[in-house]
Parts: sequence; C-alpha cells; structure tokens
Amino acid sequence: MVKIVRLHNLQRRLRSILDDKPQLAISFERALADQDEEALAQAFEILRSSPNDVRLAVEGAILDWLFGSERVIADDDFREQPTPSATVH
Repeated sequence: MVKIVRLHNLQRRLRSILDDKPQLAISFERALADQDEEALAQAFEILRSSPNDVRLAVEGAILDWLFGSERVIADDDFREQPTPSATVH
C-alpha cells in the first residue's frame, strides 16, 4: 500500500485544533512550510507547556496524518484520482 501524505492537510488540521492558540498555530505552520527542524522543535516545546487536551489533540493529528486511516479528506485535490499501484512499473 502506498500512502500519499500532504503537508497542507496537516497544516489545515493543526490550524483548526489550535484556533484558540493562534501563536502556536502560526509556529507550527511556519515550521512545516519552511521544513525548519529547529522551528518545529520550538513549536513542540511551546506545545509541551500547553494544556494536556491541546497537546494530545495536536499529537493525535500528527500521528493520524502520518499513520492514520485511509480516509479521503473532502477538499483533497486528488480524491477523484485512482489509488496508485504499490508495484513498480
């Protein structure tokens, strides 16, 4: 099975989870957009001091994004495309 993960899907999900924490949402969004490891580490450091429910929601969203089900997100630009073959052609 091949899974295609899209960074903008994660960014959108984190934005909605962190709606009431805009600075943290911006920190994650910039770190992910710039693929900046240090900025991402700083965002996680800020997350550690957030309430437990927020931390668990963000961690859950990241884990679901990486390893979650094969759900198709409604606004996924590629949702109508056939599933890629796992075999090399």
